[in-house]
Amino acid sequence: METQNSAREFSSRSKEPRLSFSCWLKAEITDLKILLRNIPSFVVAIFILSVVCANLMANKELISYKYVALDCGFVFSWIMFLCMDVICKQIGRAHV
Repeated sequence: METQNSAREFSSRSKEPRLSFSCWLKAEITDLKILLRNIPSFVVAIFILSVVCANLMANKELISYKYVALDCGFVFSWIMFLCMDVICKQIGRAHV
């Protein structure tokens, strides 16, 4: 009971005005547009290509043992992680 009252008091004491959903959505869309403009198009193209190739190759079997199976989609998965690391290194450093 005490935690509910303290939570209500905390929310009522907040000096920050609440944004409406439409204002919040507009701000998020603006931030997304800025983010997409700053990401190199080559990295985005390679990322999309690697996702499509990984999904196409996911049903092909590469190695099969009694308890472990490795599909060909796994071969392309490192490219996706590499692209995301490049994006985080380039964009994350500027906005921290």
